[in-house]
Amino acid sequence: MPFTSLENHENHENWENHENHENHENWANHENHENHEGGGRRGVSGRLSAALQSAGEGITGPFNTALIRDVALGTHTPGDLFTSVPRNHLSLLLLRALGGHLMTRFENGAAVVSSDGEIIATVTAPADIEPFKAQLTRVHQDGDLRNDRSSEILTQVNDLLSFFAASVRLDPRRRKWTIKLLVTALEAAQPVTVQVKAICAVPRPVDLSPQINPLIDTPGHSAYPSGHATQAFLLAEIMATLDPTGATIYRRQAARIAQNRTVAGVHYPVDSRAGALVGSALAHQFLGRLAPSLITEGKAWTAVSVPAPTASDANYDFNVLSLDNEHGNTLAALRNADPAGPEVNAYDRALLDELWHRICAEWPGLAEAKA
Repeated sequence: MPFTSLENHENHENWENHENHENHENWANHENHENHEGGGRRGVSGRLSAALQSAGEGITGPFNTALIRDVALGTHTPGDLFTSVPRNHLSLLLLRALGGHLMTRFENGAAVVSSDGEIIATVTAPADIEPFKAQLTRVHQDGDLRNDRSSEILTQVNDLLSFFAASVRLDPRRRKWTIKLLVTALEAAQPVTVQVKAICAVPRPVDLSPQINPLIDTPGHSAYPSGHATQAFLLAEIMATLDPTGATIYRRQAARIAQNRTVAGVHYPVDSRAGALVGSALAHQFLGRLAPSLITEGKAWTAVSVPAPTASDANYDFNVLSLDNEHGNTLAALRNADPAGPEVNAYDRALLDELWHRICAEWPGLAEAKA
């Protein structure tokens, strides 16, 4: 997958593998956490297997039914799921609970993202290449920033979380479950990003002009909307909710990540606008499912509408201010809106409540204020 941090998604919590803390590209080596499952016996070697067999033959003796333990059947409690089941199983359960039944369909010339039939975002598919051609001049001009931003651009191909961690302590000993939430949200958003891109199908800048000369390999999928912008604003909005003091910084970081893709020559600025709106909508859908206590009572969901670029976007320059100037009311309405779709079922509700409880413990004051 060419989307950032998702190529390495099985590695996405190698922030949990804290001895490799400097290697932020392996943020998610979820299953590598101290070889945790099986008490360090994952991937048992042939030598260990032979030793265990030999030891067992020496100590167990004939089978004795009197030694059978009396263990009751029953459904795992949320606490059990967070402490006993394999990590990849917990990840799958949280993915379903947080994302719900997300789907994307093509309808009336738009990619319509919904949850259980209720619309989250509508992205009108561009029908005219001219607005993108008109933005090529800006894409080319932004290439002048490459010397200053090349290290960011190259790192952000596969790692966004490290940039948000630069503004707050995000490490597994301190905020393990926050990391789990961020990783799960990125995973839940991935199919939406793939499907919306497939519907919109916009050529990349280098497809339109031989003068763009991208700094990095141009991905093979649609330029519009930007997957990096979607992911970056998804992360920013979640972090802004958990840590409101840093909200402005997180959103600026998201915008810079998105801008860097234009600097690199692989995106038009309007790609980032669309991605930022979709990412923000997904973030608040997930947050509403995670913690209904975050919702202002009686406030309805506000679906996001992303219009196709027009000739007026020729000189559009994506940043936080331009996004707020155009869509500030929509973004503000999202921040305390009810999640789209029906109530979370009881089993998933218990699972999400357990995750939220653990996250609140990682952010002093959050539990008292929000939970």
